[in-house]
Amino acid sequence: MFDEFWALYPRKVAKAVARKAFDRLTEQQQLDACKALDDHIIYWDIKEIELEFIPHPATWLNQERWEDELVIEPKKKKESKEWMFSNEGIEAKAKELGIIGNGYDTYASLKAKCMSKLNMKVE
Repeated sequence: MFDEFWALYPRKVAKAVARKAFDRLTEQQQLDACKALDDHIIYWDIKEIELEFIPHPATWLNQERWEDELVIEPKKKKESKEWMFSNEGIEAKAKELGIIGNGYDTYASLKAKCMSKLNMKVE
């Protein structure tokens, strides 16, 4: 069963140490770890976790990380702030957000309204 685990685990380091950690587990723990590995792989992929930040397989096994509670939802993309630096961008963002100027708005006040609607700090 270890060979199946090893084939799936994305970070291939210290195979002998990982095998020892795997062999120390009960048969049920080995099954649970192998079943949970699929969800962890999906989680690491969705969260765009770099390979260097995925635990070594022995660490994952020794810490019983297969029991971790995973929240599998896409990583939030950072909102681009390019719109803030041009009048055209500010107008486009205001339109996108459904902000209607009062006719007296300057680009600075329209920008502030957009930032407020996006829950950004307005200075």
